Amino acid sequence: MSRRTWLAALLLFLITVLVRMPASWALRLLPQGISCEQPAGTLWQGSCARLQAAGVAVGPVNWSLRALPLLIARLDAELQSEDSRLPLQAHVSLRTGGRVEASNLTGQFELSPELLPGFPDGWRGNVRLNLAALSVVDGRLQSLQGTVDVDSLRQQSPAMAMGSYRLEFSPAAGAPAAGANGGVVGSLRDTAGPLSVTGTLRYSAVGGYEINGLVAARSDATPDLAKAVEYLGVADSQGRRPFSLAGTL
Repeated sequence: MSRRTWLAALLLFLITVLVRMPASWALRLLPQGISCEQPAGTLWQGSCARLQAAGVAVGPVNWSLRALPLLIARLDAELQSEDSRLPLQAHVSLRTGGRVEASNLTGQFELSPELLPGFPDGWRGNVRLNLAALSVVDGRLQSLQGTVDVDSLRQQSPAMAMGSYRLEFSPAAGAPAAGANGGVVGSLRDTAGPLSVTGTLRYSAVGGYEINGLVAARSDATPDLAKAVEYLGVADSQGRRPFSLAGTL
């Protein structure tokens, strides 16, 4: 066998190994806190029966991997969730140091504590995500750009419709994607419903959030809802009252 033939055979062997590389090999590059159960397929076109990250579990999830980033020990893939509770799609990049970056993240789901641990029980709504970019380090959100719409937010007991709202994370909107403390800042406003709301969401790098804003009841608000708004404090010249919410996610 000539040297050229031997090299061609070796190259063909290496290509075959790479093409058939099992999906489980990709798991070695996953950052801490992200797990993939029952991987199937190959490194390039694979799936997880259940993917868990930041306390949220979905599945099945399919991926299509890009080859060149592997040369610098980075996973770049197109991800798509087939979970009917949380259908999402995004381009995701897993980097060293526990850093995860995503772009073009879109999807919609219903708010519930079963799906999102830490979300208050007794509230429901429909969420639509349209995020141009986000980054997470060691499981903590570091930066965010795009919009999050919550439609038909409602309290279950006693039953009360609260309206629809938009969170916008965009420097152009006056709410920088990253705060000075390394957290995230977004602007809040209502898009429909019985309440007129404007405010600011601040999410710290350690997982705490705080929402501060102004609210006023519209003419179609129920008497109970209008009374609840009155309890918030003294109204300004436009009839708006200050409110504040804080917690940890």
